[in-house]
Amino acid sequence: MIFVSRFRCSVCNFIYEEEKEGKNFTDLPNSWTCSVCGALKTAFLLEGFSKGDEGIEKNVTERISNKKLIRKK
Repeated sequence: MIFVSRFRCSVCNFIYEEEKEGKNFTDLPNSWTCSVCGALKTAFLLEGFSKGDEGIEKNVTERISNKKLIRKK
């Protein structure tokens, strides 16, 4: 199973998608900066992840369901 992460720039909200960029965010050098605003790599926050070709939204819902945080009415 392949996990693909997304990271969001906390300055300009640019989304770094590993699958689209072709490189893991953690493999980028510490000197790497946001291509939009020039913020340092440390300004990026983990936005989410997906398994294979499934969407991130589905995986977040699945994780919440697995933790039984969703209350059924």
